[in-house]
Amino acid sequence: MDDLNFVNNSGQGKGNEIPREVKRFNWGAFFFSWIWGLFNKSYLTLIALAVAVLSYVIAFLFGFIGGLYGSKEFSGMIVLVVLFLNFITGTIGLALSIWFGVKGNDWAWQNKKWDSLKHFHDVQRIWAIVGTILIGLGVVGVVAAMTLPVLLMNTNKVAGRAMILKSLSTVQQAAIINEAMDKKCEDLSSGGLAACMGQQLIGSADGAKFELSDGNILEFVGDGRCSDKNSCYVKIITTRAEEEKVGLYLDQKRYLKINMDDVEKISDKYKSKNK
Repeated sequence: MDDLNFVNNSGQGKGNEIPREVKRFNWGAFFFSWIWGLFNKSYLTLIALAVAVLSYVIAFLFGFIGGLYGSKEFSGMIVLVVLFLNFITGTIGLALSIWFGVKGNDWAWQNKKWDSLKHFHDVQRIWAIVGTILIGLGVVGVVAAMTLPVLLMNTNKVAGRAMILKSLSTVQQAAIINEAMDKKCEDLSSGGLAACMGQQLIGSADGAKFELSDGNILEFVGDGRCSDKNSCYVKIITTRAEEEKVGLYLDQKRYLKINMDDVEKISDKYKSKNK
């Protein structure tokens, strides 16, 4: 409740003395500058709008001039000039915001009629609260913009690793099924390996490549003999551009086998990364 001796002289212009109860920093004026000024009849804050418009006009003009001449050296100079101007206008804008914060209550009290001192403080408090909320949301937005790409990148990496392990398991199962069905790969060329292993896979073949149902690609490479564990191989290529190579070879009974050393190495590599 206002003091009984308090005289409400709001809205009477600069000539009247400003009560000491009014003299506080105005966060609404600091946060919203000319927007706050329009609602509080403090039109001096429009200086901030003029500075902002002027900075955009200057930046546009320099960009237009840079586009006309087009040389790299001139364009580089234009960028430096625009950055310097942005720094200057940003500094001026901050200085104006501080000035508006210091003088805001004085201007609002002098320029606008208020029902009471409580009414005045309640309205200014709302401006301060809204400004604080918006600044907080802005900070959260900046933090999110900085962290989300990293989180998405890590998510993509984890998904890519899972896809590698899934395709690796699919190749292993195809080799096991071939042996169980007494299916031996006679053609050990790249296309022959794809056709032989592809009989146990779900997807579509295209020469030496086999596209699995999940979009991953198995690219088979054969030398016609597959006599050792690395002379033939299958390259696993995921939809997320992860790649791994697994050796293929014929055992003594002429069954096509997977190089388990490669399997263990790849499994250990990706499982350790997922921890």
